[in-house]
Amino acid sequence: MKNFKVLVDTNVLVSASINQLIISLNCKVQHHFYELSQPLFDYFRKNIDKRIGVFTPEIENSAKEVLIRAIDSEIKEMDNKDTKEKLREIEIYSFILQESTSNLVKNMDILIREPINEKAINQITHQVFAFYNRLMKNLGQEDPTIIIKQLISGAPKGMKGLARSIYVKQENERLALYYKLTSKFARDPPDINDVRILSQAVYFLRNKIFGEETKILFASTDHHFSKIREEKELNDFVPKIILKELNIYCGWPDDILNILIGKKDLLFL
Repeated sequence: MKNFKVLVDTNVLVSASINQLIISLNCKVQHHFYELSQPLFDYFRKNIDKRIGVFTPEIENSAKEVLIRAIDSEIKEMDNKDTKEKLREIEIYSFILQESTSNLVKNMDILIREPINEKAINQITHQVFAFYNRLMKNLGQEDPTIIIKQLISGAPKGMKGLARSIYVKQENERLALYYKLTSKFARDPPDINDVRILSQAVYFLRNKIFGEETKILFASTDHHFSKIREEKELNDFVPKIILKELNIYCGWPDDILNILIGKKDLLFL
């Protein structure tokens, strides 16, 4: 029997907490990842005696800050202008915030609130910064245009034009996802908060905080840790490298749930 602890990222905590039905307006304010995140918390509740889920004081503080922004974002994305304006009225908005905050507290209540050793985390952050630098270099080596050029160079003289059209078509999906991944990292590279959160997962594993045989999973929807939700090559480039180098599996909440219930296995576990 494998022993798991799941470090729950801020985005997963928040997304599982925003789901409010507003009867007077016949609408629902629901986080766009709620249905992906909530089943994981249902599993935590059913197995409350095992205390599988974990969060840290840093994640708690971040979740409280992010919650309001997430509610505002969901309201902003609604189509009906009149509904958006009414949801922002103080009485209704206060209700949404109060209920979401209550859900957040309930979700945290079924998790372990684990303190961290700040000195140890600071040491690990240097290693994780270096890890992300290597990750970006490795990502550069995955550029499909480099592969295409190599393939074209091996084509017979006079056939290079045809070879280019063939290889570009073959690499088209991979090329699109590569640019999507690199653009995400260019617009939003890992910052100190990302590095610290991943460092906390590493800290739990290396220091065997939850026991010698316990494996650490990290539930997150963040592209700095988890896959892009497209079933194409390179979609899991980031979590594969994190798994290989740090022995931490980072996945979306539904991926993590599938591991916990035995529907998905990993070689390192």
